Amino acid sequence: MIQIAIDVPGGDLPPSERLFGCVLAYLENPDLFFHFYGDSFIIVTALQNYPQLPKGHFSVHHAPSVMEMGESPSHILKQKKDSSMAQAILSVHTGESQAIISAGNTGAQMAGSLFFLGRIASIERPSIAITFPTLTSQALLIDAGANSDSKPDHLLDSAKIGVLYAEKVLRMPHPTVGLINNGTEVEKGNLLTKSAFPLLKEQIPNFIGFVETRNLFSGAADIYITDGFTGNIILKTIEGTASSLFTLMKQEFTRSLKSKIGAWILKKNFRVIKKRMDYRSYGGAPLLGVKGISIICHGSSDAFAFKNAVIRASEMIQMNWVDKIVHPA
Repeated sequence: MIQIAIDVPGGDLPPSERLFGCVLAYLENPDLFFHFYGDSFIIVTALQNYPQLPKGHFSVHHAPSVMEMGESPSHILKQKKDSSMAQAILSVHTGESQAIISAGNTGAQMAGSLFFLGRIASIERPSIAITFPTLTSQALLIDAGANSDSKPDHLLDSAKIGVLYAEKVLRMPHPTVGLINNGTEVEKGNLLTKSAFPLLKEQIPNFIGFVETRNLFSGAADIYITDGFTGNIILKTIEGTASSLFTLMKQEFTRSLKSKIGAWILKKNFRVIKKRMDYRSYGGAPLLGVKGISIICHGSSDAFAFKNAVIRASEMIQMNWVDKIVHPA
């Protein structure tokens, strides 16, 4: 069976959302087994509402302590080693589980994954990889928040492991790589991008050079490389823009009878667009560079988003992702 550890309390929504997401994933893949970490009473009580998940496909581990969203990430290594998140990560370290998924404190999950699982020797700093839709297909943004202060070598590391992830997990043959900058000209950029440019040009296959953020959705590249500070701002801008756009469209199409009729005629088209733009469809974001599978979910991930995170984790397990990054061909 595929063994996955779940930090049940982690997230902004009730624990039932994460549990229901696991149930939905199990219905798609009956080979899944879940190790649930959190308050055992809450978990067992909630699971009574989901008889679709057989008892032989989960275990409950009591961990009443929780890494709160506002806590310092270092607490997971000091005061909160008994927390549900820490115990879930440790289960991957001991081999009981093959992946850990959480929608809790992102900084704590990064710190715990790096400390308990360790990093692969070729990567100095792990990165968060986000998949998002483009006009042509999908693309990968890395780093999306792990390293706010990056060096040129860190961007090179992100590019190397990003290419491997895109090829092996996202099944992108020969992915193109672009370096996010404030212009496409070689002479533009700050010290970081100017220093990283020659490194990527020399060592990364299919490197196409600098790419501006306005071209992110055009399919200009398959992988976009940036530092964690810039990447996280881009990620939140994408989420906010998509949400605002659909709110604006809803307002306009309900403004009059004529617009309501037009909306009814085009409703199938809007559903397709909304589905493609829905971040929940892309599951969680893997922390790439640690010796284990650690999937970071949005704090507001509902059952549908969490299900897709579980599916993504199971795909990485099945294709033996950890072995491929430790011993790349």
